Amino acid sequence: LSKYLLDGDLSNLGREDFFDKLELVRLERNIERDGFYKSTLGFVTRHRWQTKVAELLRGPTKAKNIAKLKQLAAQDEQG
Repeated sequence: LSKYLLDGDLSNLGREDFFDKLELVRLERNIERDGFYKSTLGFVTRHRWQTKVAELLRGPTKAKNIAKLKQLAAQDEQG
């Protein structure tokens, strides 16, 4: 059961509204945008789903979110 709870806790990494929620967290914590996407990218790419169900349900969208994070991180580095 605990593996499912872990996946549920981080399920937003593989959701369509990931960037909406991410922006809310950034604003709530008063985090500057500079470097934010790069550090988030590191966290999301290191994350591994604990169950096959999560990989099947959230994996494809998580991959899309990672691709978009890479673009945003690159834009931040360019200024």
